[in-house]
Amino acid sequence: MVNLLKFKEKAEYPDKRETDLTGKEAYAIYGKEVVGTLKKLEVNLYLVRMLRG
Repeated sequence: MVNLLKFKEKAEYPDKRETDLTGKEAYAIYGKEVVGTLKKLEVNLYLVRMLRG
């Protein structure tokens, strides 16, 4: 699976909280949480990588 993501310069949250994070930084935090949850569920991740092109 390939996710074609575009990140905003500044992260935006549905609850309108203030943040100094970029969209990419916020997504990285989200990604770490997801990986932790998947490990607890014993899901195997084989490749996670940023592609540029």
